[in-house]
Amino acid sequence: MRRKLIFLTFFIVALFTINSNNKLEQILKLDNKNSATTISVINPVDNNDNSLEYDIVDTKPHLIKYFNNIEELKQYSDIVIEGIVKNTRNVIYTQTPFTISEIEITEVYESNNNIIKGSTICVVEPGGIMDKEFLYKKYKEKFPDKYIDINKIKPVKHRFDGMPPLDKGEHIIVFLNKYTGGVKVENCYEPVGIYYGKFYIDYNKVEHKLPKYLKDKFEDKVKTKEELINLINKTK
Repeated sequence: MRRKLIFLTFFIVALFTINSNNKLEQILKLDNKNSATTISVINPVDNNDNSLEYDIVDTKPHLIKYFNNIEELKQYSDIVIEGIVKNTRNVIYTQTPFTISEIEITEVYESNNNIIKGSTICVVEPGGIMDKEFLYKKYKEKFPDKYIDINKIKPVKHRFDGMPPLDKGEHIIVFLNKYTGGVKVENCYEPVGIYYGKFYIDYNKVEHKLPKYLKDKFEDKVKTKEELINLINKTK
């Protein structure tokens, strides 16, 4: 059974890939107009820890646009808001998981629309959970005569550059664009630069969760909410 589960993990990766030059690659068209990816390399993470709730797959996006500071993020944003993630749900589109988050707005810093404090908006991000039922279905479609115990399958968490999508209860300041992609949602937004536009708030502390190779190059290394808001307001 252990051998079958290891095979299943690599099969799941292969579901999203094409083989090119002996690398696992994915033709992935993300919808963020400022940071769409073209081809991404998928890397299975070390999943030997049986205590983990999920197996994890990381995707390395090829970003079209890199951002250097808050001013550039705001320049490319339709709205900038602060809020609390009230709920999330996962959908599968073109064999890729997406996370749809419902955010209750607590402050509006920039808006070209009728976005008001106290209202809610939805945010769409690539990445999320492929549950065991989805994985079992795909396995059986590919290998109808092979046995696999659905209870032995772990869900797979799909991340981009190690950065997970939003989660319920998180307090954020986020730079957003109107979502115009293929996931069937209405009046939703997406973070600028996949993960560039998300700042996580813990009381007055701020964490800009970026991969290290991008975080080192980002000029505005804000540590407090006050510093972040000052920079947002400075660019008006």
